[in-house]
Amino acid sequence: MTPNDVLRETRSEAGKTLGEMAEALDTSNQRVSQWEHGDPVPLERIRAWANEKRFPVWVRVMAHQMWQAHLEQAHDELGRQIEELRTTVVRRQ
Repeated sequence: MTPNDVLRETRSEAGKTLGEMAEALDTSNQRVSQWEHGDPVPLERIRAWANEKRFPVWVRVMAHQMWQAHLEQAHDELGRQIEELRTTVVRRQ
């Protein structure tokens, strides 16, 4: 699952419109739509949503889930890179 998936699923499960979600996240409808359709959600934004008390609890929970998804993606990518390096080293031997 990606941070984008978490955002999209949270909005759907909460029954929020793009406008309501944008208002809760202190951004525009267009930006929420872009994120839901795959534009990267800046980690700085996710951290702000997770840590700033001015956001509702459900936004902070969503942000923590997005952050976790981001870390899982980074972990998976690192694993792929390590495996690629191992394969390259084996070929050279």
